[in-house]
Amino acid sequence: MATVTTVVLVLCTALAVVGYSDEVNPLTRRPYNQLVGALVGECDSFDRWYSTFTEYLTASVDPALNLTFELTCVKDFGEMLDVAVPSRSVDLVFSSPNTLACVQRGVETRALVSPLKLQKVGNTTHELSEYFGAIVVQTNSTITEIPDLSGRSAATLLGDGLVIWNHLLQRGVDMLSDLQQLQFARSTERILLDVVAGVVDAGLVRADALSRALEEGLLPRGALRVLEDRSDPTDPVAYPLPHSTTRSSPEFILAALPWVDWAIQREVVEALFAITPDMPVARAAGYTRWVSPGSVGKVLELQNIMGVTNEEYKCLPPTEDGVCSVLVCSPGTVKKTCPAIMSGCAAQGIPCPQGAFCMCQPCEELPETRFTITLEALTTTQNPTAPLSSDTMQCSKMTPCLEMEQGHMMQATVTDGWFNFAASDSSRPDAIEFKNDAQIDGSLSSWTPVPEVPGTGEFVLNFTHIAVGAHLMQVRRCTNSTQEGEGAQPQRCEELDVSPLLYLVQQRICPGAHEVPRGDGTCVCVGGFERPKGSPLGECTAAGGGARAVIGDA
Repeated sequence: MATVTTVVLVLCTALAVVGYSDEVNPLTRRPYNQLVGALVGECDSFDRWYSTFTEYLTASVDPALNLTFELTCVKDFGEMLDVAVPSRSVDLVFSSPNTLACVQRGVETRALVSPLKLQKVGNTTHELSEYFGAIVVQTNSTITEIPDLSGRSAATLLGDGLVIWNHLLQRGVDMLSDLQQLQFARSTERILLDVVAGVVDAGLVRADALSRALEEGLLPRGALRVLEDRSDPTDPVAYPLPHSTTRSSPEFILAALPWVDWAIQREVVEALFAITPDMPVARAAGYTRWVSPGSVGKVLELQNIMGVTNEEYKCLPPTEDGVCSVLVCSPGTVKKTCPAIMSGCAAQGIPCPQGAFCMCQPCEELPETRFTITLEALTTTQNPTAPLSSDTMQCSKMTPCLEMEQGHMMQATVTDGWFNFAASDSSRPDAIEFKNDAQIDGSLSSWTPVPEVPGTGEFVLNFTHIAVGAHLMQVRRCTNSTQEGEGAQPQRCEELDVSPLLYLVQQRICPGAHEVPRGDGTCVCVGGFERPKGSPLGECTAAGGGARAVIGDA
C-alpha cells in the first residue's frame, strides 16, 4: 500500500508555508501534517486561500507523488525563522514581498509564482500584479498635500508600509520625527474606519485595500480622499486605482524553502498555472490566475534605505520591542530609548487607540545643551526680596541664579537632557556631585554624590544655607570606571559647563514685631521682651522684672 506524504502549507501574515514530511515534529510532538499556527494579523485572509492551498493542490498535483496539502498560519516572519524553519515543519512560503524579503534574509528561498489579483474599478475589471500606496484623509480635512502631514497623526501597517514610508520621506516628511503620532494598527479596515471617525488624521494603506473596502461597503462613499492622487483614468496601461506613491511593490509570492524537491516545486507551479478565472478557487481568493513572480529586489533595497534591518541586515520581529530596536532615524535626529518611545505618547497626553502600537516623535534633535541646573526655594519665605516656594530658576554659569532666605531649604536639580536618547546610553553619569562653599571667599566643602532619581535623568539635592551673602556651588558628573588593574581610577569626573553656580542668601526676616535674626538664622526677642514660658514659638512680649532675650525657633 502506498504511503501518503503530507505537505503542510502555512499562511504567515497572509503567508502560506509547506512541509511534506510525516515524521513527528519534536517541537509540536505531533506529525508535521497536523501543524497549527496562530491566526493573527493578515492571517484573517486564511479562509480565502484555504481551498487553493488544500483542496485544489491535493487534487491537482500529480497523484503519483502521493502528496496532500494542508494550510495553517504562523504569526510572523520571526516565528517563521525561529520555529518553523529550524524544525523543517514547513516547505513553501506564501507572503507579502516585505515578509518574504525578511524570510530571505534568514534562509534561502526560491520564488515560484504570484497571483494576479482581480480588481473592479467602476464597470471595468483589472488584473493587478503590483500595488501602490494610498495616503487617505477625510474629504473635508485641511490636509491638502503630503507636507501638510507634519505635526499630524497617521496610521499604517508594519508589513506593507515601506513603499509609503519611503514616498513620505521623498516628499519631505519623516514619519519618525515630523508626525505628532505614528500608529501601527492591526488591519487596514481599522485604519480606514479610524480616519473616517477622526481618531487619526491620515491613513497609509495599500491602494487596492482602500478600493476593496469601498466596493464591499465598509466605508461611506465620499468620506475619504487620496492625497496627491496619481491615477490617470485616460491611460489604459496605468495603475487604475487612486494612489499617492510613485513606487510600487509586487503582489504576494509563493516561494519554496531549500529542502523542497524540484519535482514538487514544478508540480505545484504547473497546478497553479492551470487555474482559470472562472474556477471556484480563483473566485474565492479574488484572483484570476497565477504568473511568474515579481522580484523582491526593490523591497530588499527599500528595507535597507528605510533602516528596518539591524547591523547584520536581518529584519527584527515586528513586535513593539523589535520596532524600537530596529528604528533608524534620519540624519540630524537621534532615536530615543525604547522605554522613552513606548511611553512617549502617554507622557505627552496623546491617547493611543485600543489595539494599536503608537509612537510619538521617537526621533528628535539632541538638545544643544546636555545638562541643565535649576534651583528652587522649597519653604515659604518671609522676605519680600526672596522668591516664593513655587519659583524655579534655571541657572547659568557665574550668574546669580536664585535668592533665598537664610535658613530655608533649597533644591538643586541637574537634568540630563539626553537621558531619553539611545545615543547617551554609554555616557550616562552614575552620579552628579555637588560642592557647596560656606561663603564665596571661604573654603569649599567636600563633594557630595547624588544618584539619579530612577528612570528620570534627574539628580536632586536638598540643602539649607544659613550664611548671608553670595555663594558658589560647583557641580560635576561622575562615571564609574570599567577599567581594572593597577593604576585604574575608580571613577572619572568632569565639571559641568554651567558650573559653578552663584546664588544669594538674604538675611532672615523674623515674623514677630519684637524679633531679630541671629547669625544662624534663628529669631530672638529684642531686649526687654521675652516669650511666654513653655511656649518657644510664642509672641515676644514685654518682660516683667527686667529685660531679657529668649531664643526661639522661627
